[in-house]
Amino acid sequence: MTASSDGSAKNWDANTGQRLLTLKASARGEVHSAAFNRDGIRILTAADDGTVRVFERVSGKETLVLRGSLRQGLCGRLQPFER
Repeated sequence: MTASSDGSAKNWDANTGQRLLTLKASARGEVHSAAFNRDGIRILTAADDGTVRVFERVSGKETLVLRGSLRQGLCGRLQPFER
């Protein structure tokens, strides 16, 4: 997983380097963090627009958006999570 200044997060094949999925993880601003949950089924992102988003790994479907006063210092590094 990579997080990007263009508002996206990307999932890559570690063996081939091929991009598997691009997620629109921020309406505006940089995505600071992206991580898989423990079983690898979901992706969590944190962005400069104050959102944390949850996506399905295979389809890329956004399943949850949390909005608030989240900032880079708070979301600088995400840990794997359970849901």
